Amino acid sequence: MKTYFSKRHADALREKKLTPSFTKPLRTSIVRILAKFSVWGGWNEQDNFTFDSAVASLLTFYGKEHLEAFSDKDKRVQTYFEGFVKGGYPSEVLDAIEAWFDQSPNRGSECE
Repeated sequence: MKTYFSKRHADALREKKLTPSFTKPLRTSIVRILAKFSVWGGWNEQDNFTFDSAVASLLTFYGKEHLEAFSDKDKRVQTYFEGFVKGGYPSEVLDAIEAWFDQSPNRGSECE
């Protein structure tokens, strides 16, 4: 299993040597860009297979049953990939981006 940002840089994050930050508009842009370059499928092309696989990788990495992020009311709630990027801690956003690239979507290199 791959080690994502939050674990590779745990000491620096804990000691506040790294303090990543993402504005709401940037988080929204990240989700839209990743969705645009994802692999879609299902009977009506509405299922984002890349997001699904990234969520599975994150759940394994964190050892959790579901992802959690902050809601608009600043409470941690259960969420999916999009909500995780929009409401997660900044280190979690970087983990999510890495997990997305880990899935090797067909057009991932175009996104870089």
